[in-house]
Amino acid sequence: MFLLIKSILGIGIGILTTLFVLLGMSPDKALAPDVSPPAIFEGADSPKSPSAAPSTTTVALLESADDAEDTSPIKKTNTADEGAAPLIDNYMESLQYALDALEKIKQQQPEAVPEQELNERVRGTVVNILCIPKGESKLNPISASGVIIDSRGIIITNAHVAQYFLLKDYPSRGVITCIARTGSPAMPAYTLELLFLPPSWIAKNAQKINDTRPTGNGEHDYAFLRTSGFIAAAGIPVPAEFPYLPVAKSAPNLGDATLLAGYPAGFLEGNTIQNDLYATSAYAHIQQLYTFGNNMVDLFSIGGSVVAQRGSSGGAVASEGGALVGVIVTSSDAASTANRDLRALSTEYIIRDFEAERGVSLAEYLGRNLAEEARLFESNIAPTLTQALVEVLEN
Repeated sequence: MFLLIKSILGIGIGILTTLFVLLGMSPDKALAPDVSPPAIFEGADSPKSPSAAPSTTTVALLESADDAEDTSPIKKTNTADEGAAPLIDNYMESLQYALDALEKIKQQQPEAVPEQELNERVRGTVVNILCIPKGESKLNPISASGVIIDSRGIIITNAHVAQYFLLKDYPSRGVITCIARTGSPAMPAYTLELLFLPPSWIAKNAQKINDTRPTGNGEHDYAFLRTSGFIAAAGIPVPAEFPYLPVAKSAPNLGDATLLAGYPAGFLEGNTIQNDLYATSAYAHIQQLYTFGNNMVDLFSIGGSVVAQRGSSGGAVASEGGALVGVIVTSSDAASTANRDLRALSTEYIIRDFEAERGVSLAEYLGRNLAEEARLFESNIAPTLTQALVEVLEN
């Protein structure tokens, strides 16, 4: 009888293990990264030893005309935590434990939203960020993307886009105006103010503000904006609450299906961008995972698509369940969009890095009075960041 129960237990645990693997819960082995980030994440089913850095990959910041980024990825594997196995006294207890565990896993895996519904939902949360300097400014106009992540109209985008907000009063007050546009074609909808931009990004990238081909690997390249008012425009309703995408707390997996959305403008002229810019979306699978050297998924590749153009910076990478899992940040340089490699920061990385930069969790921060947070950032942090950019522009 004991042997029969032992056999049944073995079969039950084997089934449970198989289900955990199918649901993406299998732990992976980790190899130490080299010194040059980002390092490539590879699954445990194909472990490899770290090797010398392969040939350089060129990656562009998507809102600028001819931006490019150099990375030297190194192969490594990702890491997952293993929980302690429970003590099993009898078959019925072990079976119930397995069923309970599987139910918890199911609850953590949101059901896929039908494609058309997902497309409409994600597009409804993506905005076009248009920054237009006056003649005395030393900067060129930019068109980029952002994603609403809170019902109060909080937008996430890239730091290399949001740095324009730091220069809105240089060299004179109100010389740069940045607004959010929505719809297709994009129409003026909301005025914006800067909530937060990582000081570490400015420290590492301020000197690139007037480069013709600025570079960057995406590290710290995110920012938060707040809708501060509405712009009167025909056909644009004023929402009592903004449509938004919830921010995923966990990193995506290799091969996951995603929906990309933004306002690409790489092949458009300035007049068309202002008057006839349309939101664009495309389905893609996650092709590669990267780390900045901390054994966690910080950046991921989603290949080439129509979204892989200038103007898509800050755009959305959404899961099949309708959560924001990444923010578009860079793309490799190629003649056609199909041959480019689009990359995004994982929201898990953004959550971790925000807490390290700001000293408070993102969840707690978003629960605060954000109008007051914007005022505090403007008075206490922004002047130092602005000065770093101004010194580059003047020298």
